[in-house]
Amino acid sequence: MAPRPTSDSDDSSIPNVSASDNDKEERGNNKEIQMRVRARNTGRAKWLRGLDAIRRPTPLYSGVGVLQLTVGMPPKKQTFVDLLSDSDDNGKNKTTNKGTAAAAPPQSTTTTVPLHAISPPHAVEPQTFYGLPAQATGQGVRSQLRYQIRVSNIGRHPSPAVGTRFDLSLLRDDLGGREADANEDAVQDYLAFIDVTTPFTFERAVQQYWLRDAATTGALLRGFPMMEEVAFFRAGNYRGAQSNCYWKAVAYVVYGHHWYASRVKAEHLTYFGEILERPDHPRHAYYTDLNRLFVPSWVTNQGKTITTRVNLYQQLTVPAVWTSDSMFTVTADLYNLFIVTYRVEGLRGHDATAKAAADGYVRAPIIYGSYNARHVFFLGLNGQHYQPMVPNDYYATEFQLPRPTFDSTYGYETTERRPDRAASLSTEHPWRRNNNVPNMPRAEGPTPVNVFYDKNSLRTVITGDPMEIEDES
Repeated sequence: MAPRPTSDSDDSSIPNVSASDNDKEERGNNKEIQMRVRARNTGRAKWLRGLDAIRRPTPLYSGVGVLQLTVGMPPKKQTFVDLLSDSDDNGKNKTTNKGTAAAAPPQSTTTTVPLHAISPPHAVEPQTFYGLPAQATGQGVRSQLRYQIRVSNIGRHPSPAVGTRFDLSLLRDDLGGREADANEDAVQDYLAFIDVTTPFTFERAVQQYWLRDAATTGALLRGFPMMEEVAFFRAGNYRGAQSNCYWKAVAYVVYGHHWYASRVKAEHLTYFGEILERPDHPRHAYYTDLNRLFVPSWVTNQGKTITTRVNLYQQLTVPAVWTSDSMFTVTADLYNLFIVTYRVEGLRGHDATAKAAADGYVRAPIIYGSYNARHVFFLGLNGQHYQPMVPNDYYATEFQLPRPTFDSTYGYETTERRPDRAASLSTEHPWRRNNNVPNMPRAEGPTPVNVFYDKNSLRTVITGDPMEIEDES
C-alpha cells in the first residue's frame, strides 16, 4: 500500500531527484532551489493524503511482489540495424545507446526481397518520401518499402482521398494466405459487437477481465515519475496478434475488454478519415501533419513477422499492423481522454540484457489530451508493446495524475528548471509537448465527437477490403 505522509512538510516518502546540470548552474541561487524543491514535495504530500479518499478496501491484485522502477535510461547498449550501414555490401550492425533503438521491429521472417519487386523501370516514389535516407540501399530498407505502391499517386500521402497505396495482396501472399482466411471468420465474429451492450462497469471489467490477463512477470510496478509511491497493475495484453497490441490496450480502457479492439480501430478510422477530408475542422491541419509521418512497423500472424513501414492512415487500414504512439493524439480526441504513457526498458523478466541491479527503468511520461478528462495510463514496453495500467490501491475511475507544472515536476527529465518559467501554463509543459503535435492548442480542449463506425470501416480494419457488406437486419 502507498505510504501516508504525516504533515505537509513531511517529504520522507518522496524521492529526492538528483541534481542536474541545470541545477548545478543555479548553485548561486541555492535558497531559491531549496524553496522550489520543498514546494514540490509539499504538494506531493498533499496529493498522497488526498488519495485516501479513493482507496480500495483491499488492493486490486495481491500475492505478488512489486517491481521498483528506476527513473532514467538503462545502462546497457541496444543493437539495431542502422539504415545507412545496412547495405548488401557490409551486412554490419551498429551499436548505440540511443533510446529510439528499442522501437525497432522484431526480427522479420520475410525472405529476401528482389530489387525488381520495388524498383520498376519507370518513375517511383523516392524513399525520402517515407522518411528514409536517399542513399540507404540495404535489405532492411527494401523490406520496409516492399508493400508500398510507389508508381501511382506519387507525392500524395495515403488517405481517404488517395487510398492506402499499400499492396495488401502481396502482404497476404507473404503471410501464406493465413491472414485472409482467419480474418474472413473474424469479420463475422466482430459484427456481433457492432453495438456495445455488455452490461458491466469499468470497475467490474477490471476485476473480471483485466485480472485474468495479469502480466506473468512484474504485474505490479512502482516508481513512475510524479507517482513514485503508487503501485500500478498492468495487463499483459499478449493475446491474439502481438502487432495488434495498441488496439487491444485502448479497448481495455475504453470498453473494458480487448474483445473490442476491432471496434476501437474502426471508430478511429471513421473519425480520422473524416477529419482528413474536412479542411474546416480544428484538428485537420494537425492530423494532416501526423499523417505525413511514416514509421517502421510489422505485422504478426501465427508466429510469422513481416516488417513494413506505414503512415497513420495505413496503420488504420492495414490489418494487424503495429500502431505507433502518434495514434494516442487521435485516441485522446476521439474518446476525450487524458492519456499518460510511460516508456519502460530493461524490465526484469522481459529483457535478457537488463542488469540485475535494477527491476527496470522508466522515462518521463508523454501526455495527450485535456487534464480534466478521464485519466488513463499506458505502459510502452521496450518501445514495442503497449499495456494498459490501473492503480492497484485506488479506484481507477477516480484517480488522476498530479497536474504537471514547472514547479510540480521540478528536477525531472525534460522539465525546465529555471525559476522564471515556474508561472508558465501547464498546457505548455514539456511532457505535454514532447509528442508529434507539439503546437496543438491544448487549452482549447477537445472537439465534439460522434463516436460511431459503419460495417465498411469494420471490414476494412480487419481485412483491408472496404467492399460493402449487406445489412441482414
